[in-house]
Amino acid sequence: MKEMYFRIHKEGEVTYEVDKSKFIAFGKAVEDEKDVANYIERVKESHPGANHYVHAYVIGKDGYAQRSNDDGEPSGTAGKPILELLKQEKVVDSVIVVARYFGGIKLGAGGLIRAYSKSARMLMDKSGIATMEKFIHVKIPFEYHLWGKGENLLHQQKGFYLMNIEYSQNITVIGYIHPTQWESIEGNLRDLSAGKIEIDRLGEKYLEIYKKKVYI
Repeated sequence: MKEMYFRIHKEGEVTYEVDKSKFIAFGKAVEDEKDVANYIERVKESHPGANHYVHAYVIGKDGYAQRSNDDGEPSGTAGKPILELLKQEKVVDSVIVVARYFGGIKLGAGGLIRAYSKSARMLMDKSGIATMEKFIHVKIPFEYHLWGKGENLLHQQKGFYLMNIEYSQNITVIGYIHPTQWESIEGNLRDLSAGKIEIDRLGEKYLEIYKKKVYI
């Protein structure tokens, strides 16, 4: 798995007007091309009177699917500038759709490129770009007499994010550890328990980090 990648943080909408034409940009994170198709239909249904529904998207952490569509605008003046912006910012698993209402004044090829690029940039600025970082999903068992010190240790430990605590015969902590902090956390828990605590690896998962906040 890649250590990290970037995608649109939250679904957004912005409007940009130039020479009486209105460009309404929409964008969100997506899982696959079916998700993209459904989102484009949602935009069309919300703006049935638009003249064009231009879009671009990149799917896959390595960008294996990259597509754009001018939807009737002159070739290369609409979808391509949006796609180039996504690639420039290294944003994947994301789609941007721009609904255009023609205002009666032709913008020319250069004007269209600037307008679609501008609306897409405004959308990305509003929605934000999140970093998706790889974490190790873990289960950590604690005997009750160790839990007080263990809880303090985990709260102070960088790179650990708590998901859930289960209480039964022992206390089981479910959470995520950043790979760079694995050795530190494992060593601290070993010292705390005289080697009795063993971290159970449940797998790996990407967590979204935006402005230093982690979304689990």
